[in-house]
This record gives sequence, C-alpha cells and structure tokens, in this order.
Amino acid sequence: MAKFELKLVEIKEEGYDTKTFRFGLGEAKLDFLPGQFIMTNKMIDSKLIRRAYSISSSPFEKEYIDLTIKRVENGIFSNYMHNLAKTGDVISIDGPYGKFEYKDGENDVVLIGAGCGIAPLMSIARYILKKDLKINIVLMHSCKTPNDILFKDEISDMYKNHKNFKYFVTITRPQGHDWNGCMGRINKDILNGVIADLNNPIFFVSGTAVFGHDVVNMLSETGIGKEMIKEEVY
Repeated sequence: MAKFELKLVEIKEEGYDTKTFRFGLGEAKLDFLPGQFIMTNKMIDSKLIRRAYSISSSPFEKEYIDLTIKRVENGIFSNYMHNLAKTGDVISIDGPYGKFEYKDGENDVVLIGAGCGIAPLMSIARYILKKDLKINIVLMHSCKTPNDILFKDEISDMYKNHKNFKYFVTITRPQGHDWNGCMGRINKDILNGVIADLNNPIFFVSGTAVFGHDVVNMLSETGIGKEMIKEEVY
C-alpha cells in the first residue's frame, strides 16, 4: 500500500448527481489492476473523512486516475466533492486495494453493475479494449431512471468501434420518463437473452449490497460456479 498527494485537474459531469474527478499522478507511480479501489483522506470540518472509491480509469493511463462519485444524501465526502471541490485542490489517497480485479485471461467477461457500481467495470472494459484482448465483453447496467445512465458517449463509441463489446441497459423506475428500452431488474430471462454462452465468462458484479446479493444468487441458480463470480458491493 502506498500513499499519494494528488491534485484535482478536471471535473466532468456524468449525470445529474454523479461526477468524475480526475487526479493528476505527476511523478507518483500508482500501479493497480482494473477493478481495484483506493481510499481518500480529507479533513472536513476538523474531522478526517476516509472513504473508499473504485478507480474508473484504466491502468494504461499513467498521467491520472479517475474517481466517479455519486452524490449521497448526507454523505460528507461526496457532498464536499460535488459542492466545494475545484481544480487545483489536493487530496490524499492510499492504495490500491481490493480483490475485485481483472487479470488477463482467455475467458470472456460479463460486467454487471447498478448505478455508480459501473465505475470499476468501466476500468475493466477500458483496459481490455485498450489492450485489444481477443475476448468478448458484455456490460450490463441497471439504472433507476434514464438520468442515471453514465458514460453514455464513451460507451456508445465502444459499441461502435469494437465488435467484441456488447452493452445492455435496463431501467427500474421508468415512470415519468420517455424510455422505450428494457425495463425492470436484471433477471434470468434477460441474462439468457443477452449472453450466448453462460458457461464461459467470468462475471463481475458491482453495486449495492442488495443488488450484488440478488445478482450473485441469480447467477448461482443459473448454474454458474462461485469461482466464476467476483463481487464488489457497497
């Protein structure tokens, strides 16, 4: 584990309550595997606030790391970042941490995320596509509303430019929104409709504890072995 002082160099709006914060690495050497997370450390109102965030950028990016942060009601750090953080600010981080990691292999991957749980999955997808690994990627994203869909433009480019990349999104609360796509939670029927061969891929599941528990149970009931499932919940 290493500690770094990193400068905030860019803030990007991802959604109405989600932003990506880019921190320049400078001379720092942060070696991580796609899917891993770091810990942030910030003094706010005279208290040290320490939070875990997945890295959403690829390990191939050596000049910066991205943290995609959703504003949480009463969340001390997330509200600080959304309301007060500005380019030039310095934040302390340490890491990387976590076993929710992708390592090069021959298996296809299925990335299943809910809401901001897509952050580490984007790191994995970006890494695989950048390295041009000859495996198939299926990214499945469950969102409450169409406004919660993240990384729209980049994912659209991934889909257009890479034949081995497939994207699927479903909305669980479409009421009041103009949405003609898939609706409801990710279930066995959706899984079978999107993935041709369930026996080959490694499954990466990221989201809330309830979401992760439900998806992992569904995968197990489908006959997928535990050794083929990795889970990151918050």
